[in-house]
Amino acid sequence: MVANTTINPTGSKSVLLKSTGNEKAHCTVVLSAKSDGTKLRPYVVFKKSIREVKRLQSVPGIIVQTSVNGWMNQELTLDWLRKVFGQFSFERRMLIWDSYRCHLSEDTKAELKKFNTDVAVVSGKLK
Repeated sequence: MVANTTINPTGSKSVLLKSTGNEKAHCTVVLSAKSDGTKLRPYVVFKKSIREVKRLQSVPGIIVQTSVNGWMNQELTLDWLRKVFGQFSFERRMLIWDSYRCHLSEDTKAELKKFNTDVAVVSGKLK
């Protein structure tokens, strides 16, 4: 990421900025854990244009998907529930997450009901 400040003499006509060239390569990483501290598999979402996604999909221990903008969406939320959250228990449980619109949709609520899961939503406006 390019720094917000530089150290150059005042009045310099040009400033050299070092960069990886990946400033616009966005991705989302969903990290989750059980209440006993067990970490669940990371779920990584890249922009569709990322060529390395197919290669990364073969890496054991992570799930790699794509979306148009590299963000989670309704389809990917349901995929995460099925591939990561839904795999490890048949007992009643609770999922605590934020108020992102995909978390609150009827499709998501129906999927969580299949997994015998209660939901607690943490508001993003806590102060």
